[in-house]
Amino acid sequence: MLCMAQGMMAQLTLLGLVEESGLPKGQLYYVIPQMRFIDDKLYVTTPEGLYKRDVSCDAKWEKESVTDILVVDFEVRGDTLAVLTCDTLYLSVDCGKSYATIPLNTFIGEELYDDRKLCHVEFHPKNANCIYVAYRGISYSSDFGRTWEQLPFDKIPVGTYTHSSGPTNILFNPIDPMHVVTYGSNPIFDSSDVLQSCDGGASWSFSYYNSGVSEIYSAAFHPTNKNKMIVCGLETYLMQEQQGQRLENTYDPNSRYYEVLVNLFDVIYDPRNPDILYGADMTVQDKNIVILRSVDGGMTWDKFYTIESDNIDYAVKLAFKDNLLAIYSFASGIYLLDVDAVDTSVPAIEKETLDTPYYDLQGRPVANPARGIYIKDGKKVIIGQ
Repeated sequence: MLCMAQGMMAQLTLLGLVEESGLPKGQLYYVIPQMRFIDDKLYVTTPEGLYKRDVSCDAKWEKESVTDILVVDFEVRGDTLAVLTCDTLYLSVDCGKSYATIPLNTFIGEELYDDRKLCHVEFHPKNANCIYVAYRGISYSSDFGRTWEQLPFDKIPVGTYTHSSGPTNILFNPIDPMHVVTYGSNPIFDSSDVLQSCDGGASWSFSYYNSGVSEIYSAAFHPTNKNKMIVCGLETYLMQEQQGQRLENTYDPNSRYYEVLVNLFDVIYDPRNPDILYGADMTVQDKNIVILRSVDGGMTWDKFYTIESDNIDYAVKLAFKDNLLAIYSFASGIYLLDVDAVDTSVPAIEKETLDTPYYDLQGRPVANPARGIYIKDGKKVIIGQ
């Protein structure tokens, strides 16, 4: 299916997986879908398993046989494949023909907590035998899953960090793998945090903590500058320009980035031009999927592309290859957008509105907005300053 959503040159393809990737209400509080390109294949986690599709030709989706239930994350390195559900890690060294299984209690012990689930799996950039698993803590194995140890978060200096939520993600700097970041959020405790290590995980420093209504959904390292990183989520847009320093929250009036007020489910760099980033906007509350773009390294953002949907919808994950931006929507399946074909001089097609109301940052309409930050016409406005 070829959708012409914006201008005659814009090429948007619906790749399908509409039913398979449909996200249950509330799932995003605990599991963010994962999607990325491995060579020409696009891999996608769904509530019904792990799917892949070759986007270089008119191929069909293929499903990995490992499981038919919710897959929360995966990793692929050559013939080596790791697939993670909420309670099991599956490891394969033969392209998914056979798997070894490692259960949840391997990582967190026999005394299980109801809200403790496996969330993220990552191979070390230099060694696929070294595997990291996040579950509000981080365990790692240097022998492909035979034995496991925990990262030493207990070595953080007393009084510098309150670990109420715990990391649910781990991310290695692609330029400098000794630089590692973990982050997580817990809506039950209304808290989020970011930790960094510059020595490969031997020691950690506190980079960000928020005990208010704040959720972290994604992080992205600059593809050519090891010092730059962006972390994003609900009321959370953090920027860093020096490796290991404290992250600056753009929602803090004392931050030099205070003008950068965005709510994103995901952010991704264009590796061809790192000044260009794409973001999955989570603030629009109508039947549109909105993709934002920054052309100045994330300092300012504008609406780039709009996809009309039959349901309340938004993008939750992005992946980039060459000129193709893959878009994982909340309710409409997986899209593929040729960003080079978008004519940005042509405005996005949107439904006519006579008087668009203000919304707060949780998407609730506000009849008489007081001093603060609101959303109007899909853009943030500051009232009372």
